[in-house]
Amino acid sequence: TGTHNLKLNGHASGTIKNNVAFLLQPFEIRVSTENEGSVKVSFPLTLVGKIDFRNNYGLMLSPSSQQVSWAVDGRFNHYRYAFNISAGNNIDSIEALVSMSGDANLDFLNIAVSIPEISVPYFNVRTSPVVGYSLWEETGLKNFLKTTKQSFDLSLKTQYRKNKDMHSFEIPLDGVHRALHHYTVVFNKHFERGRDDALAFLTDSYNQARTKFDQYKVDTSIDSLPRTFRIPGY
Repeated sequence: TGTHNLKLNGHASGTIKNNVAFLLQPFEIRVSTENEGSVKVSFPLTLVGKIDFRNNYGLMLSPSSQQVSWAVDGRFNHYRYAFNISAGNNIDSIEALVSMSGDANLDFLNIAVSIPEISVPYFNVRTSPVVGYSLWEETGLKNFLKTTKQSFDLSLKTQYRKNKDMHSFEIPLDGVHRALHHYTVVFNKHFERGRDDALAFLTDSYNQARTKFDQYKVDTSIDSLPRTFRIPGY
């Protein structure tokens, strides 16, 4: 097991924690990681953001069951998003789970915005002033979203239940055995016939080559050479 803690100061202040665990024992392996943090960030114009996050992994392996998972959760001020993915297998079933959820606060769209008259340089043009303009009201978002508090939740789970009943099926293999035996006998006969033909051909070729070699053989032994040299007179 390993643990790491980090403390932040300055424009970003808060804590970040990391944890890693590994377990190995006969017939079982477990691995897990946990990462979480809570940070406060200071932005320009005195804006402040609160960030919370979590990111975890898990793995378990054993002869009777196997499990893997991944979970993520993040939050920024009034906005949150999370998802979880897991899959498992055991002696009874196989299952998988996927879930996602989120929250959002859109109250800032309901705040009326006023823009004064602005003079555009080099064009001698002045924009019309905007007073009390609401994106929520004027763009029709209130008719589409109905409320500024938005959330969604999606979950999908699949499961397969294993059938533990034992069933036996008779597969007739007599015909297959007879067919294989017949083809094996035929193959052996063709193989032996081809082997005999090849051996006879090689033997005949060797005998013919030996006969021709003996016919044209020249005896170059020492006993056959002349022992007396005659030199004619001059």
